[in-house]
Amino acid sequence: MSENLANEKEVEEFLAECDHSFKYFCKSFFPAVFYKEFSPDLHDPIFEILDDDSIQTAAIAAPRGIGKTTLVNTIFPIKRMIFQDSHYIIPVSATSDSAVEQSEDIKTQLIESEDIAALFGNFEPEERKDSFGRKEWVTAKGTKVMPRGAGQQVRGRKFRSRRPDLILVDDLEDDEGVESEERREKLKKWFFSALLNSVERGRRDWRVIVVGTILHEDSLLNNLLDESMYPDWKTVRLELFDDNYKSIWPEHMTDEDVKKLANSYRRNEMLDVLYREFRNIPVAKENAGFKQDYFQEYEESELNLNGNSDVESVVLMDPARTMKTGSANTAIVGVGVNTRTNEIFVREIIEDQMYPDTLYNETFAMAERLNALVIAPEVTGLHEYITYPLRNEMLRLGKFYVIVEVSPREGKSGPRRSGGMVPMYRNKLVKHSSACSGIIEKYLLQWPRPSKWDVIDALSGIIYVLEEGDRYFEPRETGEDIESEYAELEEDDDPALEYERVI
Repeated sequence: MSENLANEKEVEEFLAECDHSFKYFCKSFFPAVFYKEFSPDLHDPIFEILDDDSIQTAAIAAPRGIGKTTLVNTIFPIKRMIFQDSHYIIPVSATSDSAVEQSEDIKTQLIESEDIAALFGNFEPEERKDSFGRKEWVTAKGTKVMPRGAGQQVRGRKFRSRRPDLILVDDLEDDEGVESEERREKLKKWFFSALLNSVERGRRDWRVIVVGTILHEDSLLNNLLDESMYPDWKTVRLELFDDNYKSIWPEHMTDEDVKKLANSYRRNEMLDVLYREFRNIPVAKENAGFKQDYFQEYEESELNLNGNSDVESVVLMDPARTMKTGSANTAIVGVGVNTRTNEIFVREIIEDQMYPDTLYNETFAMAERLNALVIAPEVTGLHEYITYPLRNEMLRLGKFYVIVEVSPREGKSGPRRSGGMVPMYRNKLVKHSSACSGIIEKYLLQWPRPSKWDVIDALSGIIYVLEEGDRYFEPRETGEDIESEYAELEEDDDPALEYERVI
């Protein structure tokens, strides 16, 4: 490439264009790596973010197989090095091993490029080979690269009086860790407290770029994409195909290829994996247990459920195991059941972190508001924490409720436990009060991978309460059935008896 530049002016113009456009840089210096045409819908949004130095924090959710790691975490830092835009680079990944691998890829591409060597010189130091190791290395031009895995020490690091000025985070979460709420919270704390505070906040020349694939509704990456939570972050969510399985990048994967891929995942009952990996959607729409059109809403003020003798109300509790900050929320759900009309009413929901006395008071207050006679706490692993204190507080306050312990065989939480609610929703047996429909529907639409399980778990307890009380739905009567019953009563009507009744 460099030999095609006739004079110094052409070299300057060429390098100016490379400095201005990362896409042009990629095609010019690494044509063998980027041999396919870039997609305007997939790659251009990434280039726009990387080319704009005013964007200090960015999160990019990209599908598998489009070269996001090579693009953002390998070639982009090389461009920053050779144009002296970054001086202290930290590649970050889920593990230290994967971060080191990425760092080595940067090093290899940098020192093996003949075009870079011809135009910018050699970046491998002639002396002090020990400074060019795997755990960290410094180029001959004075840029340091220090790979780090999630949770490793980054706070307070400096190189020649400089703090890190380019942090590239790639696939920070893994399939196993993202399933644990505790590990998700731990990772978020490290990210926001340690990693983001390793830069020089008083300067404007640092950047943090997060790229990955969304693995969970409550993943760090998915949270960063929420503008209501992090309005200062520039974000983009990319997908390889749309709802109709039409390819966004046909040069890479045709529509037919996409359909074959989707059918393969569908046969293996793994559509949720397909949607996460290639569309950055945590749950496949066609595979979702709870769908938007299953939901029905009602107004509590219009039905007078407290005055309906056919409606039995229950207050269900899913208490947190601990009151420590960051623990699972406590959920209290008020449910009304009418077995005659085959209706379940989700009447009220409270979701918060509570101390025991607050939990009891809120539970009793809800029971009083809903005219409930039954309180049903989940007791999985919590007998000593919840059952006795609840009964004791109830008696101390002079309140009397039937306590039904919910101890599901399926364990604390999960799709198996709450899956029993799916047919109830499918058959339109469940209705949500308008006052709490937003809360419950948000979590149900995320099922089987909700950001929080507590509200769903509490609601699922109604199945165990109904079984414990031998409450089963009665056959629904049609208008014809009712007319037929009236006709039978008229035929059986005895005038003598009617007379006696008048007397």
